[in-house]
Amino acid sequence: MLTNYQNHQPPKRPTNCPLSPLMMSIRLYTQAICIQNRTLPAASAKLPYLLQAATLVALGAYSTAALAEDKPSVELAPVVVTASAFEPQAGDMATATSVITQSQIMQQGKSTLGDALANEPGVNSDTFGQGATRPIIRGQTAPRVQVAQNGILVQDASQISPDHQVSVPVLGAKQIEVIKGSSALMYGGGAIGGVVNVVDDTIPSEPMNDTVSGQFGLIGQQATDGYLGYAQLNGQLNDNWQWTGRFQKTDLDDVKVPKSRYDKVKNSWYKQDNASVGFAYVDELDYVGFSYQRQDSDYGLPFHVHNHCQPDEHRINRLTCGLDEHEHGAHEHHDHEEHDHEEHEHEEHGHEAHEHGHEEHGHQEHEHEHDEHEHDEHDHDEHEHHHEHGELPYVKLKSDVYQIQTEHLVPLTGIDKLATKFSYTDYQHDEIDEGVVGTTFKNKAFGATVQATHATHQVGNLGYMKGIIGVDYANSKFSAQGLEAYLPKTRRNQLGTYIIERLTPTYSGAQINDAGRLGAQSSKTQQDNLGHNHGSSTLPTDSTATKLAKQGKDLWYVQFGGRQDIQKIEDMDNNISKSDSAHSLSLEAGRYLTPTTQISARVSHSERLPASQELYANGAHLATNTWERGNLQLDKESTDGIELSLRYDNNKNFDLSTSVFYNDTDDYIYAKTQDLVTEGESKGFRLVDYHQSDAKHYGGEIKARYYLNDYISIGGFSDIAIIELKDKQLDSKYAPRLAAPRVGGDITAQFNQFDVVLSGYHRYKQDKVADFEHTTPSYNMLDAKVTYHSAGPQDYTAFLQVSNLLNDLAYNHSSYLVEHMPLAERSFNAGITYRF
Repeated sequence: MLTNYQNHQPPKRPTNCPLSPLMMSIRLYTQAICIQNRTLPAASAKLPYLLQAATLVALGAYSTAALAEDKPSVELAPVVVTASAFEPQAGDMATATSVITQSQIMQQGKSTLGDALANEPGVNSDTFGQGATRPIIRGQTAPRVQVAQNGILVQDASQISPDHQVSVPVLGAKQIEVIKGSSALMYGGGAIGGVVNVVDDTIPSEPMNDTVSGQFGLIGQQATDGYLGYAQLNGQLNDNWQWTGRFQKTDLDDVKVPKSRYDKVKNSWYKQDNASVGFAYVDELDYVGFSYQRQDSDYGLPFHVHNHCQPDEHRINRLTCGLDEHEHGAHEHHDHEEHDHEEHEHEEHGHEAHEHGHEEHGHQEHEHEHDEHEHDEHDHDEHEHHHEHGELPYVKLKSDVYQIQTEHLVPLTGIDKLATKFSYTDYQHDEIDEGVVGTTFKNKAFGATVQATHATHQVGNLGYMKGIIGVDYANSKFSAQGLEAYLPKTRRNQLGTYIIERLTPTYSGAQINDAGRLGAQSSKTQQDNLGHNHGSSTLPTDSTATKLAKQGKDLWYVQFGGRQDIQKIEDMDNNISKSDSAHSLSLEAGRYLTPTTQISARVSHSERLPASQELYANGAHLATNTWERGNLQLDKESTDGIELSLRYDNNKNFDLSTSVFYNDTDDYIYAKTQDLVTEGESKGFRLVDYHQSDAKHYGGEIKARYYLNDYISIGGFSDIAIIELKDKQLDSKYAPRLAAPRVGGDITAQFNQFDVVLSGYHRYKQDKVADFEHTTPSYNMLDAKVTYHSAGPQDYTAFLQVSNLLNDLAYNHSSYLVEHMPLAERSFNAGITYRF
């Protein structure tokens, strides 16, 4: 359910102090497991260890201090996790859940969903240029990670390939939620990695107080010589009818990179226009809303194979093409690694074979390409906007999305609320090379969900139970035509049913938070409508239940759910189909050990059915330089998992949350990379077959903050995720493109209307690599930011940021383009948000 607009207002500053609180937070990613048995690096890599030492000092101070000083009395509006079935406030959940607020999204200034989430604990991104970046949760990405917009699953082509954009606008969203647990069952049993839900104002969510209100934001970036901006208007036609409209625009040039023989990653530009309009009718009992959203995106495909390119036989997903600057980038990567060898002696292993293979086959090419590189630089200005000249490959995308959402209170006896969601998506993107459309991808998809919230009832002496029962249906027709049509025309039908129940010892604890669209009605009206009378004149809300729990009254909860899916995928070109069913179960329990300490545990059994590309792929995939072959013999994969979480908040000067998980999977589906093909139609490509193997998946996250006083606080967070395959035919046991552990931090100082932030993190060297992968070196990332919040009648926020302050050459191991597309160089960015 969507949240109140008031949940996203700037925090109120305290009035009991002559100065606004000087709040500092340092997030230090501490990973003791990764520190053990590790040789300390040279001076240039000491940053993470200094940060770890600071964390130990801080936590030691916590253990010996009297903890007498309270936290700053900043009144933060509650942030409700709408993707969860019971919509708790984000701070009330012990389970691993992240919420990125609107102000955080704006000040990050990221153009894609994956990049906007990349700094959250447990979340990374599989960067494929600036236009296509998907989120990775605990080492898992599509199709094990689902993306939703306002609780409705997004249906584009991003599940098929990393070079396909997730067509959800990010800038200006109210919040982005990352959720795991039994509530993810609402989005399909295959969402083993988790669910990312983008909450925005595409459809108005509740009655408004003003006839017209709105906001706009604008960000400029030096590293891309570009900008991102959005504008939004909200209005009220009368007491019941609301409207909203939004426009978002992105214009980014090729990204500049540090310490390289070329100054930009060629063909990494990105342009986007997104517009939406929505209307809603809201009264005390009913809600009906609908919206239309149009997105037009153009973005370059860096290192996409041209017809005249030849794959590099000694590297997976690496190309030796006519884009000479790219090959120089690969050489610069090796030069950087050699430099690392001098400063980071502990990183010597894992590079020798890589260097040797490159030297054996690259010297003559390098000399020739150096001359061509100088020629390319000479006429770079002429061809800088390559998309206009049609020379280099790029994607031209258009998407039309229609959504309808309804809610109705008390439709039937025993039912509190009935909700429906409908969506229709008409998606198309063309991959254009040398001015000619090479491949066209289309997806026409319909989705529907009907969800009933049943009335709270007492279960003997156990407590009170409330829950939801839902049915969802999805139908999609996908086609690919042209040079890169490695997938046939497919039709997918999926029907799912689910139930999620929550048991608490008190009536209030079982209540679902209705603070969204229909929460504006009075408590008395709601109680009369529901026909409940439990000795109270008002019906408690979820936030009330949380306060009671912290006072020791609602000590525990039990939440459980189940889902059944039926799926049929047809290969319409070859008149074959595959049908199967799957079921998933989840049981979660939480308890307050003290009013300040909450623990929870979750056990789950999840089954995932194979996706279209895993079954039917057969052909060249130029973006990844592979020849993919599906497997009709694939069975569903089955995962048994356990997760333990702890949350501590003493309401004085320390809070902490942490989660650890372990999953054991039978028949894990993965793309198994074979050797280079030397003959036949797939000659010159890496052969990728979809196989199954048992696997284990484990890791964890931790986040903490220690308040030294009303002005200074320090904290920390860390994450690690590892997937090990049990396929004995593999030389390496690790799944491909696993992100390395990281450790980092940020310091925020608030003085009057100013915030000053210094943030940084260290990404460790990744030597847990899959077959045909190579070790990726470690790097440090440091940012600085100054933000000004207006204090007068004008409501605006402005910021100035310097990203990659150290100008470190950094590579994302989770990217298919890891060796060729470094992260952006030092960049001065500025932005402003104005609300009225």
